[in-house]
Amino acid sequence: MLMKCLDCFIVGIILLLKLDLIQCFSIDGRARVTMRWKEERNLNMKGLGSKGSPDLFVCESCGAEHIKWMGRCSNCKEWNTIKAFKPSRLVSSINPRALHSPVSSAATTANGKWLNLENGMKDLMPLSSISDIDGSNRLEIFSPELNRVLGGGLVPGSVVLLTGEPGIGKSTLLLQLAASVGKAVGKVIYLSGEENPQQIAMRAKRLGVNRDSIYLICEMDIDQVFSKLTTMDTPPSLLIVDSIQTISTETSAGNVGSVSQIRESTGRIIQYAKTFQIPAILIGHVTKSGDVAGPKVLEHMVDTVLSLEGSDKFDYRIIRCEKNRLVNCFL
Repeated sequence: MLMKCLDCFIVGIILLLKLDLIQCFSIDGRARVTMRWKEERNLNMKGLGSKGSPDLFVCESCGAEHIKWMGRCSNCKEWNTIKAFKPSRLVSSINPRALHSPVSSAATTANGKWLNLENGMKDLMPLSSISDIDGSNRLEIFSPELNRVLGGGLVPGSVVLLTGEPGIGKSTLLLQLAASVGKAVGKVIYLSGEENPQQIAMRAKRLGVNRDSIYLICEMDIDQVFSKLTTMDTPPSLLIVDSIQTISTETSAGNVGSVSQIRESTGRIIQYAKTFQIPAILIGHVTKSGDVAGPKVLEHMVDTVLSLEGSDKFDYRIIRCEKNRLVNCFL
């Protein structure tokens, strides 16, 4: 009796397996309809505490993280700005080894001798043993007014965010800056995710600037950019990114310009600048309200935030410093 029951149980399992195989290979079978219904149900139940929803929710306005979906962010008080992300892909992997992981072997070849993957991974150091950065270490640029706003020039390893309305002249200003730094110091990397090389060359020709020391990289993947930088014999004197909203990385979820992509890409650039003591300038878009496009945490991550302002009726522009942690504060 027991053997008959066991035989019937095995036969039943085999029949179920066969049915599953027939349904999986069926073009218009019920299984495909059921799977489609389950996918739609999971999408509709995101943020409602169901098992099909992700475990991490991020506010697109301020970058605050929440454990569940809410209609209003408790941090910035904005409505309908919380989006769902997978926490496994949102975790940052910024470190010098991961920064060059796709090309770690290239760092030991003849090219890229200036790279040292052990930089930034030293033991604990007392603060008194670290040398100060005086005015002689700053990188002065062509404009005295811009030097004054920056506190005397660019500090090695600093990251500057330049924002402004569309067409205000951000790319034009930084192209002039790149030409002056390249002529006085050395190679300048101009990373553009918006324009092609011909467009940038036309602007440089129109401005009449020196183009010998400016090296263009028209790429949107920051990992590919770092792999190209390792082929240089000497480190660049300056890195310009135009713009940060167009840069992405494969290690983060979301589309180009999303909260996670902007935060992860900015973190990689900051780690690169701090590790190799290379100043970086990022161009940031603004919204209709005048705020920086993307998460608010972008302004917290960088060292300096500059705003380029002006009007179409006047030829002059105003550079306003909204944040600079590299200058003295006068009370």
